Amino acid sequence: MTAHQPDQIRTMQQAAADGGGARAHTILHDELEALFELSNQLARSAGLAEESFQDMFGEALPGLNGPTDAVDEGLVLLIQDIRAMLSPGMSALHTLASRGAPCSVPALALWRELYAARAALIETMVSLARVRPSSS
Repeated sequence: MTAHQPDQIRTMQQAAADGGGARAHTILHDELEALFELSNQLARSAGLAEESFQDMFGEALPGLNGPTDAVDEGLVLLIQDIRAMLSPGMSALHTLASRGAPCSVPALALWRELYAARAALIETMVSLARVRPSSS
């Protein structure tokens, strides 16, 4: 589990208290953007092709219409956990790169971990889209 900073927790609690579904939804989108950037950074380091945001999350994006605070907050925490899980590996990659060592093989291993976690996230988002009430 990610050790969330008190200000992050307060932000999420405030969004829920204010009825800020749109705010929680924006936080979710920001977290998806950060995961997207991390994924493409790893892909570049591993010598893989980058993906577009639509290619990466397109299947799950329709389910993000009509935000619901509890679900969005849960997805935000899941994304933050994925990023926290990858943090030590990213630090190691930066250290290797700063020493001029080749880092494509360890980057590929880390990218595979991210890919598996991202696939689980997308499957969760798609599943939630099936049960989430429509905003229309």
